[in-house]
Amino acid sequence: MIQIIDKTKCCGCTACESICPRKCITMQADKEGFVYPSVSLESCVNCNLCEKVCPVIHNTKRKEIKQAYIVRNKDKDVVRMSSSGGFFAALCEYVIENQGIVFGVGFGENWEVRHLEAHSLKNCRCFQGSKYVQSSLDGVFPLVKKYLNNGKLVCFSGTPCQTEGLVNYLGTKYDNLVLIDLVCHGVPSPQIWKLYLALMEQRYSSKVANVNFRSKKYGYQSSSMHLTFESGAEYWGTARIDIMLKAFFSHISLRPICYQCPFKGEKRVSDFTIYDCWHAAQILQIRDDDKGFTSVLTRSEKSLSIMKKLENLEIYKRSVAEVIPINGGMLAKSASLNKNRDEFYRKMGQMGLEKAFNDYMSISRKDYAIEKVKGIMSKAGFLHYFSRMKKMAKKMIEKRQ
Repeated sequence: MIQIIDKTKCCGCTACESICPRKCITMQADKEGFVYPSVSLESCVNCNLCEKVCPVIHNTKRKEIKQAYIVRNKDKDVVRMSSSGGFFAALCEYVIENQGIVFGVGFGENWEVRHLEAHSLKNCRCFQGSKYVQSSLDGVFPLVKKYLNNGKLVCFSGTPCQTEGLVNYLGTKYDNLVLIDLVCHGVPSPQIWKLYLALMEQRYSSKVANVNFRSKKYGYQSSSMHLTFESGAEYWGTARIDIMLKAFFSHISLRPICYQCPFKGEKRVSDFTIYDCWHAAQILQIRDDDKGFTSVLTRSEKSLSIMKKLENLEIYKRSVAEVIPINGGMLAKSASLNKNRDEFYRKMGQMGLEKAFNDYMSISRKDYAIEKVKGIMSKAGFLHYFSRMKKMAKKMIEKRQ
């Protein structure tokens, strides 16, 4: 039977819960808000299936990279609504056109971040954009298996641990399954997200009506949290001043296993791996329009075949050596442990998110000033021009050195 004594040994993928024939495993949230398996000893028959499918205990055979690409969706609106270049949207379109089902991360009730299924392009739209929270997979793995066994084409998108957990749970190869993972920075808990929303609703005296973790209001290189409220009010904040984003990028809010992630590396179980291509202009030798591109790594004949059929993409084939070193550092590297991480969560549980944040990640007047200037420059249309000048100056300094 699976027993989580060391929390750095559990990714919360739900494979153990999903495989249990006696349904004696449930995923329970701890004080930090992360879910871990809890076993009912009275019902357990010690079949050990839970341990056999655990991706932390048993790594699945992982595949080598076959080809690397830099891509962008041809639809400007799709690119605008996507975190990077809109590759996943194009893949969703391919799957739906082939009467398939897409499983991706969207929002449930009260803006809960969770995996959802989509049978139409309209329903796939909620999958666009990053969600920097560990998604709920409650009931998803058995549903994926049901569709696969019924002969449906299924696309599943998730973090590397989620995709490997699904593969272990399925236990057999499915030609009608397309797996896509992302280069993961780590996952904050649903609890911090819940507290963040409550705090923002209190500040604006209104319920949240829409969420975008990475709005391109200030451009791709300066993406920001964008919240719309029922009152009509709007909020934008980059990682410089936004509590949720600052906590995420400072590595203070991540799940314990994320600091020594066993799923890092170029070899993975997925067909596709995607991540931001921040330096696309440099690699492709084109003008940087600050709208975003996606790096795509393929690992199977299936994925290579699909790439040829994605007509709605600008596709640039590149070598792995060109695409990974400059943008894919997190492909193999885990997030560094923030020394205040445990204290942050302890204080958050006792005194709330705002107090914990102010104690360990305060925002300076300079930060607020820079954010305000950025907003003014954006409205005046100068921000992108300024960003380009800043990059050019940086390159000139690097050349002189």
